[in-house]
Amino acid sequence: MDEAPDVRPVLPPAVRDTILSSVAPTAGERERVQAITDGLLAATRQAIVTLGASEIEPIIAGSVAKGTFSKDPDLDIFLLFPESTSDSTLEGLGLAIGEMVLQSPVKKYTQHPYLTGTFNGAPCDMVPCLKVSRGEKVRTAVDRTPHHVEYVNATLRPEQRMEVLLLKSFLKGIGAYGAEDTVNGLSGYLTELLIITFGGLSGAIRMLAAIKTLREPPLSSEDVSDTMWLPEGPVVIDVGARTRTHDQDPLRHMADRFPREPLIIIDPVDPRRNVASPVSAQTLAFTARCARALLEEPSKDLFHPFSVRPLNLPAPVFVSNGPLTMRSPLVCPLPEGNSSIVATQLRRILRYCLSSLRREGFASSAIDFCLVFPNGREMDQAYARTRWALRSATTKGPILAIGINTDPSQLPPSKQHWGPPSDNPRSDEFRIRWGDRVRLDAESGRLFTVVQRGRTMPKELLIDAWSEHARGLFAGSTLIEPLEEELRSFLASVLSSSTAKCGPANGA
Repeated sequence: MDEAPDVRPVLPPAVRDTILSSVAPTAGERERVQAITDGLLAATRQAIVTLGASEIEPIIAGSVAKGTFSKDPDLDIFLLFPESTSDSTLEGLGLAIGEMVLQSPVKKYTQHPYLTGTFNGAPCDMVPCLKVSRGEKVRTAVDRTPHHVEYVNATLRPEQRMEVLLLKSFLKGIGAYGAEDTVNGLSGYLTELLIITFGGLSGAIRMLAAIKTLREPPLSSEDVSDTMWLPEGPVVIDVGARTRTHDQDPLRHMADRFPREPLIIIDPVDPRRNVASPVSAQTLAFTARCARALLEEPSKDLFHPFSVRPLNLPAPVFVSNGPLTMRSPLVCPLPEGNSSIVATQLRRILRYCLSSLRREGFASSAIDFCLVFPNGREMDQAYARTRWALRSATTKGPILAIGINTDPSQLPPSKQHWGPPSDNPRSDEFRIRWGDRVRLDAESGRLFTVVQRGRTMPKELLIDAWSEHARGLFAGSTLIEPLEEELRSFLASVLSSSTAKCGPANGA
């Protein structure tokens, strides 16, 4: 007989009430938001009339449309175009309407451009999309959003809206809320699906806490190898049981379809889609670790706004297990530019660097990074929501800090340089090049010689690899070892938690 699920509340009533009083809007605040959204819809409709585009239908989307918004919410308004609309019309008219309605509009991109700005003081995104029937093939991911709103409003019970706010508050507090590239975390829609599936905060937290990974995730940085894979495969959740039409086991079918995604939440609106695709293995592992910490010691300290992002360190959320040390922290100025592009390019560069280290002979190696901002300095809120953006009095400008750890700590001064098998037609070329230094490996039959390494220290090799691979916004940047002892100590305390143990070369 299966063991009955644990239905005990995760949070004591007093703690729960404290969190909700800080994040849940009052009746007056709900009225204010409603007035702003009414005005936004009216202004958008007027702009549509002015432009002679009566076929476009504006709707409010996001948490405001579903009643799951917290205090001072961002507004999302979607412009539904006919399905036959061309990409150029979708972009051109969508941006034109936004520029007429929003204050201080800024163009951003997903699969096509949209505008972000403000309306009557409230942050607002205006997103063009196509009006497609539910279950039909979409041109862009945002085309599903209206159906997501309909599903949540039809399925989420009124009393569960507070549960959604609590789970969002937890995810924001630990730096795991948001599907954008900077966070690689859980979206608002995914949060709502977890509450629908597991009944409330307690069920969702226990599900997350039960997730076991092969490695502990870093606390205040990101390991670019992202090797926190689950020991028994991905977590697969079929919210609407929509995949039951498949002949094979539906959950196995989805795991096979998304082999590199650690969390699979089948979209009840479109069973071909994994709602959790943006969630990285590392963010999932970190969320599971925080969920276990919450079960061990229920308190408000892991919830927004009590756990403030970015963290002002040194003030770690967790105490690490034993003394940890880190070799060779390196830094460079953080480039200006779109935060999503910065994060994407940074991860790509550092993964190239990690591959270079492993090819050189550091088969077991790890690289992690964090961003450090000066106290009091304004920063992009997309950075502020992540667990790897920190504040400190030890730096005067925004910096990228990189930690590296390897096993061994230093390479031997020489290495074997392998050539072809002795009976290979190209073996003569190898013998001519290396002369009497050529040797034969009896076991493999291959020729080899012993050469001196130019570099043996991981720090030196990382600096070389960075110079070779740094592109885009990081082009021309140089990694250096920080001169200030205080900054070196600070970075060691931040980065040590993930570089203390190196991942195996195969990423397992």
